[in-house]
Parts: sequence; structure tokens; C-alpha cells
Amino acid sequence: MKGKGMDERQRQAAARTGAVSFYVMFILCAAVILIKLAGKGRLEDVVGETAILVTGGIVYLAGCIKSGIWTRNGGGMTVWQMALGSVVCSAFFSALYAYIIVQKTGENAAVAKYAVVFFAGIAVLCFICLYALEKAVQARKRKQEERYSE
Repeated sequence: MKGKGMDERQRQAAARTGAVSFYVMFILCAAVILIKLAGKGRLEDVVGETAILVTGGIVYLAGCIKSGIWTRNGGGMTVWQMALGSVVCSAFFSALYAYIIVQKTGENAAVAKYAVVFFAGIAVLCFICLYALEKAVQARKRKQEERYSE
């Protein structure tokens, strides 16, 4: 956001406000999707919210990768951090998945096998995505350093 007459401090404050606003909208959109799916569980009811969430996430990730930013401290993620993040994310969504299946089918449903398969699949997918994004950021940083060193 570039305004006439704004000094550097004001531009940074505006950028922080924009970032916080995006995070709030992103989290609220994800919460609405999860609440709607936990209630009725119909994917048709959350198509719009899902499209907004995915588009916002892609734009944010693309901007971060283009800028060579991946973590808050400016460094990279270790394999351990990627694995831990994948497992935590997968555990949360697997529990939610199991809860939704039980709500739809009843308490006598055998959901453990499906939840474990879902957990493993999502954990592997998350790790692969994090690893690929880390490598993309590293490549972008190398290009930026080469360009600015000349």
C-alpha cells in the first residue's frame, strides 16, 4: 500500500495492519469452513469459502516465495521442523476427520482405520509440500543474492 505523503514508519505500520488483517480473514474463513463441515458436512455449502481460502493462501505463499521469505526469522526450516509441523497439522485434521465421520455415521462406525490412513497420507503430503516450498525459497534466495551481488 503506497500512499502519498506517508513516511517509512507509516508505510511499515500500514503493511503490518494489512498482514494482520489478512491473517484474521484467513483464520476466520478456515474456521467457518470447519464449522460448516462439522455441522451439515456438505461440501457444496463451503465451495465459496474454500475458493477464497485457497486463493488467499496461494497468493500469500507466492509472494513469500518470490520475496525469498519462508520463516519469520528469515532462515529456513530444518527437516525436523518440517516433520513436526506435518505431524501436528495431520493430527489436528485427522481428529477433525474422525469426528465428522462419527457425526455422520454414528458412534458404532469403525473410523480408526480411516483416520490412521488419513493421518499418514496428510502427514506425507504436508511434508512433501513443506520440503518443496523450502527448496523453492532457497532457489529464489540464491537468485536474489546473485542479482544483488553484481
